Amino acid sequence: ADGLAAARHQRTIERSVLQPLANASLRDIMDSAEREAIDATRGAEVANPRILRRQWRCRRLGGEATIDLEFDDAAAARSSESVADAFHRAFDAIHGYRLTSGSPIEVAGVRVFAGDVPPESSSLDPGDDPGAWSPGPTTIANDTSTLVVDRGWRWRRHRSGDLELQRSDPEGVAISGPAASEILACRLESIASDMGEQLRRTASSVNVRERLDYSCGIVDARGNLVVNAPHVPVHLGAMGDCVRSVVDALTLDPGDVVLVNHPAFGGSHLPDLTLVSPVHDDGGGLVGYVVNRAHHAEIGGTRPGSMPPDASRLEEEGVVLPPCHLVRDHRFQWADIERRLRKARYPSRAVEENLADLAAQAAANRLGCDRLRELHRIVGPRGFAKDLDVLRHRCRHAIERFVHGIDGLRERVVERLDDGWEISAEIRARSGRIGIDLSGSGPRHPGNLNAPFAVVRAAVLYVLRVVAGESIPLNDGVFDIVDLRCPPGFLAPTFTGDPARDPAVAVGNTETSQRLVDTLLRAFGVVACSQGTMNNLLLGDESHGFYETICGGSGAGPGFAGCAAVHTHMTNTRITDPEILELRYPVRVDRFAIRTGSGGAGRWRGGDGVCRAFTATAPLVGSLLGQHRTHGPYGLHGGAAGATARASIVRADGERVALSGMAAFDLDVGDRLLVETPGGGGWGEPDSPDLRPDRRTGTA
Repeated sequence: ADGLAAARHQRTIERSVLQPLANASLRDIMDSAEREAIDATRGAEVANPRILRRQWRCRRLGGEATIDLEFDDAAAARSSESVADAFHRAFDAIHGYRLTSGSPIEVAGVRVFAGDVPPESSSLDPGDDPGAWSPGPTTIANDTSTLVVDRGWRWRRHRSGDLELQRSDPEGVAISGPAASEILACRLESIASDMGEQLRRTASSVNVRERLDYSCGIVDARGNLVVNAPHVPVHLGAMGDCVRSVVDALTLDPGDVVLVNHPAFGGSHLPDLTLVSPVHDDGGGLVGYVVNRAHHAEIGGTRPGSMPPDASRLEEEGVVLPPCHLVRDHRFQWADIERRLRKARYPSRAVEENLADLAAQAAANRLGCDRLRELHRIVGPRGFAKDLDVLRHRCRHAIERFVHGIDGLRERVVERLDDGWEISAEIRARSGRIGIDLSGSGPRHPGNLNAPFAVVRAAVLYVLRVVAGESIPLNDGVFDIVDLRCPPGFLAPTFTGDPARDPAVAVGNTETSQRLVDTLLRAFGVVACSQGTMNNLLLGDESHGFYETICGGSGAGPGFAGCAAVHTHMTNTRITDPEILELRYPVRVDRFAIRTGSGGAGRWRGGDGVCRAFTATAPLVGSLLGQHRTHGPYGLHGGAAGATARASIVRADGERVALSGMAAFDLDVGDRLLVETPGGGGWGEPDSPDLRPDRRTGTA
């Protein structure tokens, strides 16, 4: 009630403008909005209302996210020059570089805030005659509570009775033990999540902004993955490998940002562009690294979308970028990056969008650097290092507890890709360690199903995190008790440095990673197979590319049915909304529905896949890449397999053409593409009791 009584009477007027700044009549728009705001405030029985704040909501022409520019000065708010200058300063603060003077700015809208005179200054105003500072530790008893002021803090009381607390000794406030590491992990995850939100808001592409096909993580000074935001597992698990490879290849000075997509340097596949930024403290000491990886829907190659189904060599999949500086000596190297994108044998078809998304990625890393540096300063070097070590040990111990529970397990499983290529995994658990041997897997694949070692490691880390059954981040401490053996083959292929000879990897990142997860989970026997594919769909022409992964069914387990229409395991992206897809690309979404009955039968039924249909409204080049077209996702303990995937084109003249799982096709105006995704496997005999497995043997 006191708050309501003291609250300021205020009205906000917001109008859409959607005009280039150069053409907008700022004075007329602002005058009209201010008059409306004053009239609305008088209607709330405010005797002498005044304009409190003015905001222009601006953005780079062609972008989506706006920057809200505050103006107290009425004249400045009506001047296009002052608005442009304010926008450039704000853009620089967010992205770390200034737009060129000729870059067009769009005015998206205006906000005007009107109200009565502001209330008296806060009780915590420095002029409130506070008492002297007193150090902790101490307790302060009030009428309704008791406040504990810990060591490393100081306090003072204001005339109003309010207490003000301030951290006085960053080195002395670290909480010890698992609690401290959990607090630090949450704060680091918050940084990574905020990086992701910054990237989403400032990106240009639908793939990043709408599908959320990006990931952010924090890596320690030794190059070990520490914590991640809840993004894409196939990205996240590879970040430690990527940082270690980049540091071996280049010297990273304060303020540098390195760009890489090469699979020999911890990359996944060429569309995934990774930025690595070192973080240093005020004395120049290395604190760690912030990393983000975003999928660019177009990066060159022989077909739009940069994932050609028939690729056999790395260069056919797009522009190959070994570690190179995007920012060096605090200066962006745009000319060099643009040259690389345009001068490759198969150059990018969307260079401007690539550069815009790279700018958004750099802005995300800049935010992460600032936040991580500040956290390190607050916690202190000793506390920060200690808490990271405790977090690493906690993640290792979670895997140790799982391994002790399956001690003596020895299981070998072979899964086959649709073309017969084998993934062989042998699991051995003994004396607190776990061995994962992939040496029986197939040789280098002639196509693009080769999975770089970083992708293999990401899949292993993800599976161990899942089977551990504890809430831990994807942390490289998991590997402290893991003996991973993966000789070069189509898993962990060898790279020579010559893209014309190196193996293609585009679908190894998306499909082989999923099938490797299928294999490992089958060896542990904890859940039936999910759809086991990302159902990659690419559509485009010589000026643009569209990419999405299509959801399917998840596998059932002991005591639960699978989910329908979800992304599972190594992908964790959204599907494109029909409104956005139809606005930005020449397609119409005709159908998006659950594929009823496609989940495998069982005591617990597998989740259903989906049906998704598109009609082309302009000529398009397409690619479809997926698995489980020849055999369905496996069930366990008597559960049936899920339905296999299907895809076809219905031509405008009525002809129907069936598509394989690795298909290249063309669409003319009026052609209709139908994709049906796999269902998940079932668990248990349909009429059996609720059997739950023995975690040691995987048997019921």
